Amino acid sequence: MPEITLPMIVVGELLFGAENSARPLQNLPRYLEFISTCVAVPLGRETAAIYAQTRLALKRKGRPIPMNDVWISAQCLEHGWGLVTDDTDFD
Repeated sequence: MPEITLPMIVVGELLFGAENSARPLQNLPRYLEFISTCVAVPLGRETAAIYAQTRLALKRKGRPIPMNDVWISAQCLEHGWGLVTDDTDFD
């Protein structure tokens, strides 16, 4: 099975989704089990620098996106990770 790497922001988003769902008692354990099979990577200074540059570039283009998406993008850019998502903000 391939290794799945999760930016820490994604871990938070997944946990929020489970807690905010109509069935948190059923979803939270499932999400926690999935997260435990992944490598969760914390944010670092380089991620913060890339975040600032990315957010500024998007602002200048007149295309701001949600802040968590900018953090996720920054971490993926820093590490050269491919991003798998159906979130249209990443188009």
